[in-house]
Amino acid sequence: MTWRTLTAIGVLGLVSYAMRSGGFLAAGHVQDDGKVAEFFRLAPGNLFIAFVATACPDGGLPSIVGRASAFCVMALTRKQWAALAGGFMTAYVTHFLAPTLVGNMIGGIALAALLNHAPVAHEIAENAPRASKQAPNDRHSATRRDE
Repeated sequence: MTWRTLTAIGVLGLVSYAMRSGGFLAAGHVQDDGKVAEFFRLAPGNLFIAFVATACPDGGLPSIVGRASAFCVMALTRKQWAALAGGFMTAYVTHFLAPTLVGNMIGGIALAALLNHAPVAHEIAENAPRASKQAPNDRHSATRRDE
């Protein structure tokens, strides 16, 4: 790292700390029973929801399903933590877990079929009816010649 990078990181840290300290000082002068206090109490969740709502269309189906799940959980429980957990878990299941399980099941079944077929493939080939140029009514003569 260069000294410019370290200086930029240090200045950014100081500015962030100054803004946070200023926010605490400003919040100390707000009355607890007013609309401003209600706004500050709800602001983090509302900002998070605004960021998530704008990013959901870019995430595709898992994001939309997760958002719908979070909305339903919030409507039922009125608890923000439960809605976040439900939305994240639904998006995780939709995006990663369900496709992984389906892919593993299909691949596992195909692999098991191949591995189970391999030891008996030669027996199946030996017992398979042979194609011959004989008439269909002359089956007995074909078996006598094979013996």
